[in-house]
Amino acid sequence: MGFSPRGSGEVVAIGATVVCVAYFVAVWISLPWVAGDTPFVLDGSNAFLHCLSNGDYHACGFTGKLNYWGLMSPIGDWPLLQHIPDLISIELGANGHPARTMILEGTERRRRPAGPPPLLGGRPPLVASAGHS
Repeated sequence: MGFSPRGSGEVVAIGATVVCVAYFVAVWISLPWVAGDTPFVLDGSNAFLHCLSNGDYHACGFTGKLNYWGLMSPIGDWPLLQHIPDLISIELGANGHPARTMILEGTERRRRPAGPPPLLGGRPPLVASAGHS
């Protein structure tokens, strides 16, 4: 159980890992984006409320054909229980994806000035929720 000094390669690898993790955390904090299936779930909550208000309790919006996103219904293939927190946020007065996402994630989003994100060198984001408001 003796002391074994780390080689310079290990020190460089650990340092590079720390720098990369710090960079990704900084980007995550400064540029929070809604990604993944969240916009689809939010749209599905809207469709679910629309069907309930129209009295459509069977096959709500089901078309039988795949749309651009690969869905046959505006509610999607996701379990209905995951819409409950979003429905609560709507009842609390949140409208639009940014406000509802803020409530669901429990985060406060700072307003950024208009223009491209600062850390991406003016390029558009790789994952964006285009078409979702």
